[in-house]
Amino acid sequence: MAGLNFQTQTIINSNLDPDSGKGVKLFKAANGVLRIKRDFDFYKDKEGYGKVCAIRKRAGYEAKLCKAEIDFANLVDALVPASGVTYARLDIYLGVEGAEPFIYATPWVQKGMPFWVEFTVKAGDTAAKIAEAVAKLIKTNHIFLHDKDLINLTVDGSKLILEGATEYQRFRKIAINKFTMSDDYSDEVAELGDDNITLKERGENAFGTYSQIVKDLRLPTGANWQPLHIRKVETPIIDAIYNQYIIEYVAPATNDGLGAVGQRLESNTLHVFWVKNDAALIAEWEAALGEVGTIEDVDAASEGGEEGGEGGEGGETPAAPTYTAVTNPTGNPSTQGWYELDGTTYVLTQDTAVDAEKTYYTKD
Repeated sequence: MAGLNFQTQTIINSNLDPDSGKGVKLFKAANGVLRIKRDFDFYKDKEGYGKVCAIRKRAGYEAKLCKAEIDFANLVDALVPASGVTYARLDIYLGVEGAEPFIYATPWVQKGMPFWVEFTVKAGDTAAKIAEAVAKLIKTNHIFLHDKDLINLTVDGSKLILEGATEYQRFRKIAINKFTMSDDYSDEVAELGDDNITLKERGENAFGTYSQIVKDLRLPTGANWQPLHIRKVETPIIDAIYNQYIIEYVAPATNDGLGAVGQRLESNTLHVFWVKNDAALIAEWEAALGEVGTIEDVDAASEGGEEGGEGGEGGETPAAPTYTAVTNPTGNPSTQGWYELDGTTYVLTQDTAVDAEKTYYTKD
């Protein structure tokens, strides 16, 4: 039977605790217990106190902006007339993932915004001239402007390069059509996914950055409405990257009346730590975690981030990571980021000294 179940979020920017005096450590581990000042005592496995069931790690990373290229080099025959003028239209539909910005609410769908621009192509125009003319038309008429430009536009020879302005954007549609004044329907010349309009980067939302933590966890603003708000030294730092560590913990619960008649009660809790990705701090933190359990690196089993990887809409299957055996290993394997084989899976080693019976690996 469950006792008190809850989840916590904690940000660690340093292992020095400014509230306790100079040089006092915020966390330390010894003899199978990890102690974090003012907040937690995690026991590896101690009867009557608690047990660490699992420790999972996910490394933070910066966002990737969506990017597409339109190459007019192969569209000259389709667009440039022998004489007179061709009327054409560029259609773009920009979607979003992982956010709810109000400006993308349209009569057709909540998470998207259409853009279009009509342009003309004259006899004798080159691919580079077409690209320059379309770019000038877009910039002059502020086609992408909505408080600010939602798509950044550049020209490279015959290529029109479109890049998102925020990490949440995704190109859902890019198409070029041509038509004459007497046409009832336009003829599609190129669309996203063919050789002339290529998606160079699908886009990927950041993880473990200041903006992601503030947006998704509502820190520090949301936490400040709690009875015990987070301390100033634990607020996320702009431009910093944080690794996420989740500790699954089970401990005896003594707050329920059934305990008086012999019912065994347990509290199952999740504790999420966002640790600033400084090499020295990460090494010290992971060494402390190693005292109470084994860290499972989720990135070792699934590469490619949360979006755009294997199975992601519009993404490409990422190449599998390769591992190279370390020759003549010396020093501390865990702080050097080495891996070892656990069955058929490579995991970060927790060894603090080289084990002559093991083979260590680096991830390429």
